[in-house]
Amino acid sequence: MAQKTSTIAIIAVVILIIAAAGVYLVTQEEAVGEEEEEEEEEEEIDLKIGAMITGLSGEIAFDTVCDESLETVKRELEAEGYEVEVDFREKVDVPESPAVMREFGEKGYDIVYANAFRYGTFIDEVAGDYPDTWYFCSTGYKSKWPNTSTYDIMSNDSGYLLGILAGMMTKTNTIGVILPFPVPDIKRNAGGFIEGAKSVNPDVEVLIGLILSWDDVVKAKEVTLVAISEGADFIFNSASGQCNLGVTEACVEKGVYVMHSNEDAYEQGPSVYISSQILNYHPSFLASALDRIQGENIKEVYWNDLKNGGLDIAPFHAFEDIIPQEVKDKIEEARGKNING
Repeated sequence: MAQKTSTIAIIAVVILIIAAAGVYLVTQEEAVGEEEEEEEEEEEIDLKIGAMITGLSGEIAFDTVCDESLETVKRELEAEGYEVEVDFREKVDVPESPAVMREFGEKGYDIVYANAFRYGTFIDEVAGDYPDTWYFCSTGYKSKWPNTSTYDIMSNDSGYLLGILAGMMTKTNTIGVILPFPVPDIKRNAGGFIEGAKSVNPDVEVLIGLILSWDDVVKAKEVTLVAISEGADFIFNSASGQCNLGVTEACVEKGVYVMHSNEDAYEQGPSVYISSQILNYHPSFLASALDRIQGENIKEVYWNDLKNGGLDIAPFHAFEDIIPQEVKDKIEEARGKNING
């Protein structure tokens, strides 16, 4: 009887093992099927984009522009029938950026947009290990690898238009330019502003203020106040991020006109922001994305300018009736020459 019970128990165990094995085999087959489906879905993605910014979208102008421009490009490409995946990383500190760049490379991303000039040196360290990924640094950094490029802004063009405004309207014949650091795109921007001012007012004095920081609000305000104390009644604000707050605060306190180099900043100081430069990375993001999808070679630089809609100047808002028509006409004349010339 005991032997019979043991036999029955053994048979039961065998049945359970077989049943479990059967369940396992079915589950494994299903899993394999799911993996194949996932692989098929991945194969259907036409473009995988990774992007990183140093701050938060919505807080810093050029980071917000990056986010919004990518979203626009994604919508447009999907409307054309392409499948696009975007992985947008915020608050990627510069020292941490190589790890994020490598992660994108390991995952087989097609394009990586690193939205800060300071990321550039780290692209040099990473890009050579992932030749099938295109790495982009914003605003002019030149890398040694053939799979790297830059998306840049012809900011001297829109800076020129704002310089005309300041050069024609200054009452003290002195204007100020406040810079965080003299990096290529900022120098180009400020240079255009100065050139525009001198094109209509050759004798205008230009005061240059260097903050030498990206986020020192107090120093930014101090540098701006020095320029104002020396007679500047128009300030061209090339500071972004936290430094922008210091420049704006100084101008509001002293009632001095100011123009931002990255965004329509009117709401930050409605009493002083007479106009500003507006950025849009859409043209360069769309052109580089299409090049990648269509199998074209990567270009050395992808520009955003007045001609392709990557740059403009902000409306005059409450100052529309204060700005003389002669000034507006001169700005439009210069814009037309730039676009059609």
